[in-house]
Amino acid sequence: MVIRFDKFKSCAYHCAPMSTTSLPNKVDAHRWADRDMQLEQEVSLAVFARLSALLGGDSGQLRLSAKFSRDPRRHPLLQLALKASPVLVCQRCLGSLAWEIDEVLTLHLLADESEAEHLSDSDDYVFLDEEGQLDFPQVVEDELLLCLPMVGRHENCVEIVEPDMVATIEQPVVSDGVTGQETRKPFAGLADLLAGKRD
Repeated sequence: MVIRFDKFKSCAYHCAPMSTTSLPNKVDAHRWADRDMQLEQEVSLAVFARLSALLGGDSGQLRLSAKFSRDPRRHPLLQLALKASPVLVCQRCLGSLAWEIDEVLTLHLLADESEAEHLSDSDDYVFLDEEGQLDFPQVVEDELLLCLPMVGRHENCVEIVEPDMVATIEQPVVSDGVTGQETRKPFAGLADLLAGKRD
């Protein structure tokens, strides 16, 4: 069964009413897995507080597809596809940096650590709460954050230099009485110093 939350306000399988700007807060992972439930939705990235704090300008939209099933050990399984184009802030030039997210992943939904011992090192998993509920928005946001670069920056950009980062010194008054400024050059006297040592 495929649920499109942009068309339906609620469903019979422990799914809270919602709009196109929200996700189900809690999902009954076992029931959704038993019924092979699927979810397709487009939602604003602005609903994710931690992610929004890292974005610059328009947060953009997330296209999400989720499918619940059972793995060979009968644990609930979540296959998740995420597509988005968030705008980050370049840490070099402070300008806008477009970033593409197109991620497909599979998560084993486990009750406790003992179940994780049977998985391989390459398997990804998350834990359900004591009632077998999955905090769906948190899982989606966690995966979106993992898709972002550690330090977002353009491959080629001009670094912005703040005016107060350039030191200036006053020129002495010249014969015509005009006082000016020049940019400090810390190695300007080095040539004269070396020349003096040679003499």
